[in-house]
Amino acid sequence: MAESDEGDEEEEGGIYHIKDGQGIFTNETRALVHNLVQLGVPAVNVNDVIHTVAQPMGITVDGTISDRTVRRTVLEGGIAAQVQFADEVHHAQSMSYSFRFLII
Repeated sequence: MAESDEGDEEEEGGIYHIKDGQGIFTNETRALVHNLVQLGVPAVNVNDVIHTVAQPMGITVDGTISDRTVRRTVLEGGIAAQVQFADEVHHAQSMSYSFRFLII
């Protein structure tokens, strides 16, 4: 009468592709790497964590990511954040100047 859990391990949860069809790391992979590093996972362990967490959920991970690529991805993300911040500050200053002219 009780259901068996034997079939649970065999259920297919899908495939997670680390890279797209052109061999470029997907935006989802980049975001996942950023989140794992932000949570304190060392770059050298990110690939193992991705594979280890996916396995019990029945997800097959297609590909690997090296610790060097993890470090580069985090660095690129940091540079992109700095560029975005500088752009936002520039636009905020432009708006501030516009408001000053309107008030005067």
